[in-house]
Amino acid sequence: MRNLVLLLFLITTISVSAQVLDNPENINPLETGEKMPDVSIKDLENNSVMIHDIVSKGSSIFLFYRGGWCPYCTKHLSDIASVESKIKEMGYTIIAISPDSPDKMKATLEKTELTYNLYSDSDGKLIKAMGIAFKVSDGYKKLLDEHSDGINEGLLPVPALYVVDNKGNVKYRFLSPDYKLRISSETLLKELEKLN
Repeated sequence: MRNLVLLLFLITTISVSAQVLDNPENINPLETGEKMPDVSIKDLENNSVMIHDIVSKGSSIFLFYRGGWCPYCTKHLSDIASVESKIKEMGYTIIAISPDSPDKMKATLEKTELTYNLYSDSDGKLIKAMGIAFKVSDGYKKLLDEHSDGINEGLLPVPALYVVDNKGNVKYRFLSPDYKLRISSETLLKELEKLN
């Protein structure tokens, strides 16, 4: 009987943590000190890449954004790009991830002239595993469907930035349910200096 109660508790806990909520303010994000989930995302050539393979190459900054269609996101991507050389000098690689398909991400690269790596999480596996996914209102579904080539099931990430070491451990994070609020490049550099 005791084992049955424990099993039911575990099943309930797993189903609650896997739930994707409708409100970005109710997310349950990955915390500092936890490990990045090892799921696959797509590179610009539509090849599957495991998160472990990315982080094992060195310390990384994972920048989760809503999509190339979002003006707040493209502005933030450009702001972070303005200090990319300093970020690299500190030993970090920038990895930007959105629900956009690889083809739509190529258009974002052309529009913003970014030089760092963009990856697609159109199916939302990574943002769900990290606890930063939320269900969008019907008004966004058509937009997401178009930009994910029909793969996205109506999920967006809360815009977030995670600093991760080469073992996948989260060393720092910044996120806000208000998609207009992003970490500035100056603040990011200060936080990276503290970590180094």
